[in-house]
Amino acid sequence: MLTFYVIVAAIYAAECVYRVENGGLALTGVRRRRWRAHVGPMLALGRQGGMSVAPLLPPLATPTAWPAASITPSQPASALSAKSRKEAAAATDRFYKVAEPVWIGGNTLWVYLFVAAPAVVYWRGLAATWPTLLLSGLVILAFTLYAFWTAHAELFPGGRAERREKTILMALSPLGAVRAVDHLSWRLLAGTHPLVAAVELCDRGDAVRLARWMYFAAPDAALQRFLQECDLWEAVTSPPDAGEPGASTFCPRCHAQYSRDSGECSDCAGVGLVQIRAG
Repeated sequence: MLTFYVIVAAIYAAECVYRVENGGLALTGVRRRRWRAHVGPMLALGRQGGMSVAPLLPPLATPTAWPAASITPSQPASALSAKSRKEAAAATDRFYKVAEPVWIGGNTLWVYLFVAAPAVVYWRGLAATWPTLLLSGLVILAFTLYAFWTAHAELFPGGRAERREKTILMALSPLGAVRAVDHLSWRLLAGTHPLVAAVELCDRGDAVRLARWMYFAAPDAALQRFLQECDLWEAVTSPPDAGEPGASTFCPRCHAQYSRDSGECSDCAGVGLVQIRAG
């Protein structure tokens, strides 16, 4: 029995894996202002990018991602505007309203598969409980699939083929149904500039770190104006706390501190070091 649950856990872990391009961006989170941003895959697998893993345990965090081409200053100015932020906020509000039942179904299914069902089997045995367990699992699965179908139809009305495919696959694999909300969030803000999405989904600290990473890689006037409108510009350009002994310069992009007086950051190619101003 232990071997069976190890196999189930391994299959579920595989369902939590998603692809991220080298230099691409992924946001992962549950509630608004609680998402986290990371650039590039957690596990690099060569030129084509690599893999990242959504959090495995409830409350199930869900990912959304952008290719590396989306994180460039070549984006039109309209991509970074008050209008784009308003549209992203509306799309995010709609997602949370529509996807809530799917998220509840996935979390309930996780608890059932990994806590409730194993506990019942351990205490009561499989022979006496399997009909009840099977029926209970099917009810939770049916609720999750129905919630996914209706949510997908509302968020992506033109995606009937994708909706049908995903629903069939999740019906065949309840472990995939646990991650049903991922199929709704994955391209939630696909047409939105990733920094706009980060401002709407992440906490201020994460949004500032991502904005700093983008801006100092390739300073851009439209990006600067957007950061000023969002009241992030001062935080993005502020120096780090001078906490490193002997440090005299810092990287404005990643805030690494150095004892040398000039040069470029070792991690951020092409980004020059800036003097740390004395207190």
